[in-house]
Amino acid sequence: MENKKPQTLKISSEFQELKDTGQVFKVNHWMIVSFLKKGKEINFGMTFTKKIGSAVIRNRLKRWTREFFRDDTVFKEDAAFHANIILKPISEKFYKEIEASAYKKALNQFVIMSKQGR
Repeated sequence: MENKKPQTLKISSEFQELKDTGQVFKVNHWMIVSFLKKGKEINFGMTFTKKIGSAVIRNRLKRWTREFFRDDTVFKEDAAFHANIILKPISEKFYKEIEASAYKKALNQFVIMSKQGR
């Protein structure tokens, strides 16, 4: 990957394209990732409903996601893809108590699965 920062997906057509043509990885019982190898850089989006928890909880999870994708050590070789992180509503208590290390471990599992092409 060049020295470009990952960009966030903002246009609904980008999210729809991921839904229609992308691969779906069920990382665990609470996280799904739509993934599509495309472009020359990393673009990611997040779909977190209000059922996940309060705005404080959702914003914390979004911050952890941005930190993960901006970490250069995760994507050592040239990576170019679009991804949408989708969190299933489990319970507000679950996401309130989740730790950053557990959340980033789940995202890391997605990276491993995407490299294997599952």
